[in-house]
Amino acid sequence: MLNLDFLTNEYQQMILAGLFLAPSLGKDGKPLNILHLGTGAGIMTSFLVSQLGDRVGKITTVDLSQDMLTLGEKYFGLQNSDKVESICGDAHKFVMDCKLKGHFDIIINDINCESEDHSISPPWSFLSEDFL
Repeated sequence: MLNLDFLTNEYQQMILAGLFLAPSLGKDGKPLNILHLGTGAGIMTSFLVSQLGDRVGKITTVDLSQDMLTLGEKYFGLQNSDKVESICGDAHKFVMDCKLKGHFDIIINDINCESEDHSISPPWSFLSEDFL
């Protein structure tokens, strides 16, 4: 059984540690809308839904690999619902074409290096001024 009470991966723990720098986030009682780029198997998304409960309005996840999303559904509890929408697609393109600008309270950038350039993670395009 999957335990969503903690994240065992230090990388994911450090990504979420930044939330402690925004203690007033969500204190107004408005549910949080979260964009998670690089869903992977969905462990972080499932963890956030489990831990934040009613404080989550919706988590939109974007991953390039349908295989990863399928693994997440099959083994890690990642399920589309009123709180979670998983999108198979290019996360960079999704953000650049996004019609929901200003809609997200939190954006988690969990994109790995590209196959043609292992020198930096996330890839350079995710660090450009236009993207940020």
